[in-house]
Amino acid sequence: MPLPPIGIDGPIALQKTLVSKLAAVKAGIGLSAIPKRIVPPDLVAAREYYLSDLPPIKSLLCARLGLETEKAANLIKQLSMLFFDRSDSQ
Repeated sequence: MPLPPIGIDGPIALQKTLVSKLAAVKAGIGLSAIPKRIVPPDLVAAREYYLSDLPPIKSLLCARLGLETEKAANLIKQLSMLFFDRSDSQ
């Protein structure tokens, strides 16, 4: 059933969020690649022999110049530990 017109000209863009992707996977109509650490307990990570390993994801944490305070350094350190957890890479 099409959506009724609402009087707005222009294209409508749909954004796939992690929530919508996981909802599709849980409903059995989707497939997604997500980090192991965020796989919900009600889903199972596929380990079938015919699925190739995913390539490593390149990531970068940037901070602007002038953030040389102790508070900023602690925040950068905490973010680095969160985003660059090496236990997931093996």
